[in-house]
Amino acid sequence: RSFAPVSVAIASYFIEGKTYSLPKQATLALLVLGILLGVSSSPDFELVGFLICTASVLGSTLQVVLTGYFMGGQKVTLHVFDILLYTAIPCILFLLPMAYMVGDHKKTVAAFE
Repeated sequence: RSFAPVSVAIASYFIEGKTYSLPKQATLALLVLGILLGVSSSPDFELVGFLICTASVLGSTLQVVLTGYFMGGQKVTLHVFDILLYTAIPCILFLLPMAYMVGDHKKTVAAFE
């Protein structure tokens, strides 16, 4: 989860075209270095857990960046529900494959039965 600022910066660069100053880029690079040092030395590292956490971070990143994209420079005010609707649908579509791979679809089907 500590990678979230980096993923937001990268996604906002590609989606919104935002650029960041050199000090901010250096700070993000140090954050990545710290994350790599922490993850590489962890004895209980598991790939499935890493993939689930990565999907979670990317989903939240997508929601934050899409909110900024939809709200940026608009004179039309959106209600909170509109923002939630516009950002939740792409996030759900992004996270569905991971939910299917880890077996959550069985729990969802059972909950609706």
